Amino acid sequence: MFGNRRVTVALGDEFIETLKGKKKIFRAMGVADSTPTEAFETLWEVTELCNFNGLPHAKLSNHDSDLVRIIAIDALERQELYKKKTG
Repeated sequence: MFGNRRVTVALGDEFIETLKGKKKIFRAMGVADSTPTEAFETLWEVTELCNFNGLPHAKLSNHDSDLVRIIAIDALERQELYKKKTG
């Protein structure tokens, strides 16, 4: 299939979530141009692999905010909302 960008998901992997609406807010405040790109991204780490309703999921933790999310492994592998951090 064209554009197959699937990745593997393992404990300790890091994924980047781009906060698209945040840039619009910063632009309205007049500070988007002086704000580094990293300010519009959130870093999530896979801290646990689990099953939910019989399907494989990953527990993602954001260490800056102490937020936790449970996301389907398939969604992480497709990299539509979360991009796997490389290097």
